[in-house]
Amino acid sequence: MIVAMNRAELLNTSLVCIALSASSTICLVVFILWFDGTQHRWSIFNSQLLAMSTVSIALFATTYIEIDSDSLELAYQMAWAVGAALSGLWVIAFSRHSWKRSQQVIRQRYKKKEKIFRRIIEYLPYLAVLQALPSIMQATLNDVDPSLPALYQRLIYIAAIALPLLTLIVMLVLDGFFLLVFIQHISTFSQELSVEKRDSSFNLVARFGIAACVINITGVFILGISFMFSVEDWVGWLLSLVSNGCVHAAFLCLFGLKVALYLEKEKEMKLGNDLRLASALHSVKGDEIRVSSASGQVETRKG
Repeated sequence: MIVAMNRAELLNTSLVCIALSASSTICLVVFILWFDGTQHRWSIFNSQLLAMSTVSIALFATTYIEIDSDSLELAYQMAWAVGAALSGLWVIAFSRHSWKRSQQVIRQRYKKKEKIFRRIIEYLPYLAVLQALPSIMQATLNDVDPSLPALYQRLIYIAAIALPLLTLIVMLVLDGFFLLVFIQHISTFSQELSVEKRDSSFNLVARFGIAACVINITGVFILGISFMFSVEDWVGWLLSLVSNGCVHAAFLCLFGLKVALYLEKEKEMKLGNDLRLASALHSVKGDEIRVSSASGQVETRKG
């Protein structure tokens, strides 16, 4: 009776999560169509964000199917296989998005490490695809031919656990590196007194990136813990939902970064227009025009 109640509650929670993640995706699409220019509308950043938002919805949907199905049913096995493939897609999109955002700073400050992690980023998609294959084989081959040799089934089962865990470990290493880059940039940014040397855009990337990486690392740990529970255990289902929630929260951080960068760009454009206007008005008087580092406002001094 307790398991049935928990299953019903988890199913309702899954539906709510699907609705919320779908709403976030709609907001992202509206923002892209409304605020992004035509030439930037389908940029690599937007494509990655759309991929991550779609993965978030699909992960909640597969978890719903897993909760609603018996572990021996084909629907459960297929949902598990699709979930493994979606996790691989999330790893690719999130890691490449973080790399693209921070690549310039990494090249400047971590020249030796940059080559190593660039190779990891390049080969990570192969691992992400490979880790999903055993789960797909479990869901298809075993159903077609249940008389497969026990050793063969055992090897597929081990691979279905080991390869995703290896992918999660690589993801943790990458997130840890990005986190180090972002934290060191924040500390360096606060010590740089010269406004010209400060990169306000990457400062935003670093702040939102720290939040996204911490949330993603938390989700990876929770997902790893969920593997320890039986497929019929409601605690495992709950941990899967929480892990999917972390995926969606990390996406929201990157979406928030996009909005913050847009607002920062608008602020810089307005400041540039004000500076040109003030310069035109006061040039005949010989006034000195400068930008306040504290307030970001245009100030004038009598010549």
